Amino acid sequence: MKISKRKMMGSLAVVLALFTTLALLVGCGGIGGSGGGDNASGDSGNQSASSGDTDAGGVDGLPASFTAYDNSYTIDSYTIEINDEGNTVVKCEGSGFSVLPMRNGSFRLPLSCVLMVDGAEQSWISGSASGSGIEFEYDGVFEPEALIFTAADDESQRVEIQVA
Repeated sequence: MKISKRKMMGSLAVVLALFTTLALLVGCGGIGGSGGGDNASGDSGNQSASSGDTDAGGVDGLPASFTAYDNSYTIDSYTIEINDEGNTVVKCEGSGFSVLPMRNGSFRLPLSCVLMVDGAEQSWISGSASGSGIEFEYDGVFEPEALIFTAADDESQRVEIQVA
């Protein structure tokens, strides 16, 4: 069976165009998640009213590194804000988030973040990732005592950060 160079080059161009489109979607934050691990595209809205900003130099537990779905992710800093809808948003900056895992035809968020509020856990309702970070949105206004980060595919990888 012979395949002409022209046909092979055309097929290669189509494959490259698909990979480029996927890379643009992931790099621009066009892929996200919702519901503590389910992954539909999500946007946490416009953030305002910052209530805290931390970096790796001032917080025990940061930077925090995880391996999820065979990729490496690091959280260097975070902020806790209230968005225009009146929901709490945790924004994390770090590395590795330009590579999102795909399982069963859907992109997955590689990490999860639970808020500890008055001794009770608050799960996120939506999340998204972009090249340099990951965000989690929670239903309501919370002042957490701690943030608990886990790898989405291995909850034994757990880092608890006390919020000042």
